[in-house]
Amino acid sequence: MKEVLSNYYQPLIFHCEWRKLLADPIEHWKDGYSAKELVKLWAQSDELPETVKDLFPDDEMKPIFLFPEYSVQMPGKGKDSFNDLYVLTSTKNGYLPIIVEAKAGEEFGPIVSEWYRDKGKSWDKGKNASIRLSGILSILGLEGYDQPPYLRIGNLRYQLFHRSASAILEAKRIKATKALVLIQSFRQDAKSYSDFKQFLNLFSFNDPISQKVPLGPLLINGIELYFAWIDYE
Repeated sequence: MKEVLSNYYQPLIFHCEWRKLLADPIEHWKDGYSAKELVKLWAQSDELPETVKDLFPDDEMKPIFLFPEYSVQMPGKGKDSFNDLYVLTSTKNGYLPIIVEAKAGEEFGPIVSEWYRDKGKSWDKGKNASIRLSGILSILGLEGYDQPPYLRIGNLRYQLFHRSASAILEAKRIKATKALVLIQSFRQDAKSYSDFKQFLNLFSFNDPISQKVPLGPLLINGIELYFAWIDYE
């Protein structure tokens, strides 16, 4: 018998049940903090928030399932990528999985150089850290950046890499043809928005990066990947 039933789910009835899924149900459950603001936004209706529908106004998007704190296994050893919210939607052209990252002034975590340095001390002298990061870069079609010590991407936020990889892996798992990485910001955050734009520059988008407008598609591993930032401040 399996020790962990990782892909078994049941509906949440009350907000407090969502709260229990948080890494820190006390510290993270405060007005103005990203976790609680995310719940307020998504739990107010059985439909998608209008701001999300407006990203693809012609696609007739409908929510099928929402999975808070959804984990996606990354290459190598270590923890999964725990996504704030995974929304499986249907559109007139098929499924569209959405990986949501909520922010309220928090950073996207360490930059790649810091992450690699810290993990190199504890993960088989850097061997497994390299396996994980190179695997994520391969998922994202960024093989040209995959050699340690990752100087070309060292100043970019590691979290944005594994969140984006989560979207591609989930799309492939459910046989969708496209996916969306969505940042929902509940506090003015010019620094994180700048970090987000820096990350997207990796993919050489020709269009200007602007809020509330999806950027893409970028064809990666057979998936049309989109990115979007919505500011709720």
